[in-house]
Formats: sequence, structure tokens, C-alpha cells
Amino acid sequence: WLRKIGLTGTKLGCGEGGCGACTVMVSHYDVVQDKVVHNPVNACLAPLCSMDGKHIITTEGIGKAAKPHPVQERLALLHGSQCGFCTPGFVMSLYTLLRNNPNPSEHEIEDCFDGNLCRCTGYRPILDAAKTFSDEAWKRAAGGSVCGRGADCCQNQKDSHNPPAADGGCCGGSKKKGDGCCGGSPNKSCSLSSAQDLPFSEKKKLEVISQFKPYDPSQDLIFPPQLVRYAKARTAEDAGSLPPRLPLRFAGTSSSWCKQFFRPLTFDHLVKLRHQYPESRLIGGNTEVGVEIRLKKAKYPVQIYVGDIPELRIIEEASDGSG
Repeated sequence: WLRKIGLTGTKLGCGEGGCGACTVMVSHYDVVQDKVVHNPVNACLAPLCSMDGKHIITTEGIGKAAKPHPVQERLALLHGSQCGFCTPGFVMSLYTLLRNNPNPSEHEIEDCFDGNLCRCTGYRPILDAAKTFSDEAWKRAAGGSVCGRGADCCQNQKDSHNPPAADGGCCGGSKKKGDGCCGGSPNKSCSLSSAQDLPFSEKKKLEVISQFKPYDPSQDLIFPPQLVRYAKARTAEDAGSLPPRLPLRFAGTSSSWCKQFFRPLTFDHLVKLRHQYPESRLIGGNTEVGVEIRLKKAKYPVQIYVGDIPELRIIEEASDGSG
């Protein structure tokens, strides 16, 4: 559906949720946690009917060629894209991570790409670009404090949004000399592990990094307030303070692969639907039914999506540790 409406930045690769080229960010307001939760989702398997009340952002939504998002820019400048087919998926996986945690660890960055495959780069330049968003990576690259100001060095206090400049300038030039920047103090300038001792390739990488524009999370797209109100209204219905609303029902044609698609919001609704339609198939990640429909032309007349039922979205450990 995304590609049919012209959003072709989202690629169709394997069509079975294995390559990540179709990754988009799907956001919803979690009433229990009282916050917006962002998830990377394989669009090729995500049922369109399950998107009610959610906010979807594709790679076109965060930047374009004339004004790329820092994630897109850094992947491009550090050669994290070759044929480019997988790039939108990597962009959206990293973007989703940053929306949940603007300063991720190196391990979290590596983990966020678990669902993305690349057949060109060997992953190293992709990881190099992604880790420029991690303070942990910068501190490791700098080998600790390499500044005469010690703990007062602005590299020790900076965030990953403003990486250090290749010439040893502080915070990518975000601070002017003489304005509290150690780069303006005699004999107390910053450097990354003594840049003059680095291999040529690393020096060139630092020169590229110094061109990066800062990443400011406050400039990212906000979650639509009306969807927050919508989510809270649904919760009020479930709690009984408003008249209950029946599960969403979508009807297909008599010849379609799905004649009825239900999206219940409570566990009670799910139980009643299963009792009414015992032959129905439950849809979660859609990794089985979705693949069989696409590749085997299978038909499942009644499908029930369970991804929005709170009890089925959590994992709890018993107090006695029994799981």
C-alpha cells in the first residue's frame, strides 16, 4: 500500500520479513506506560488494517536529498550505502532507536540492525556511521580524556549530537573559541587519540565526520496529539467509563484472501471472537500467515489481529522467579 501511494523509499525485498528493506517506524501511545512507543516494523508483513490509531513514518518522512536527516546524511558520507536498496531499512531502524533513546550504546546500535541485511558493504561502514550517535563510541575512540583540561574537557561533557572536529576543534565547532571551549585554551586543545598518529583512512574518516550537521532530537516529527486522545478514549471504553466499542471489523470480497479481519482491543473481545469464529487465524507478527498469503496464495477467510491487546504485549516474571 505504501508503494502504491507513491512512497517508494520503502523497498519490497524478500516479501517475508527477512531482509528489513521495507522497515518503517510505527508509533503508538501506550496508556499504561504513559508514553509514546516507537517500533521498527517490516511493512511487507504488517496488515494495513492493524494500523488504526498508529503513526507511520517512512524514510521520506524524515528527510530528502536536499535536506537529509542526520541518520541519512551520516550513512551516505561514511559510505554506508552502495547499491542503496537496503539503505532505507537501515535508516529507519536506526532512526527508531534514536527516537526511543537519543544516546544509545554501541551494543544497542548493533542490536537495532538485527533485522536488516546488506549484501554490499560488509556492514562495517554502516556501523561506523551509526555509532557516531553514541557517546560511548566517541569516548572509546578518544581513549578517555586526551585534553589538558582533564574532566573539564568539553569532549567529556558533550553529547553525540556534535562530534569532535577532525582538526581537534571541540564539539564539531558547536562552541566558539574563547567561549568555554578547550579548543581555545593554549596547550589545552582536544584531539581524538592524537589524530596525527592515526592511519590515513582514520584521518579521512574524521575529516568526513567533522562535516556532519548536529543531531537535535527536538526537531524530529512529533507524535500526533489527536492519536494520544484517541488511545486514551479507547482505554476509557475498556474501563467501562464510556460505552464499549466493538472490535474493528474490515470486510473483504467473497473472492479475496480474507473475507473478515477483526482487530479486538481487549482479551474478552478476543475470546468472544474465537468462540464465534473457531476457524479463524490469529495474527501477531504475521510471519506465517502473511508469507503463506503472499507466496503460496493461501486464503484465510477470518483473521484476528492480537497485537493491540495489552495482556498479549507484555512479558512478566512471577514474584517467585518461575517465569
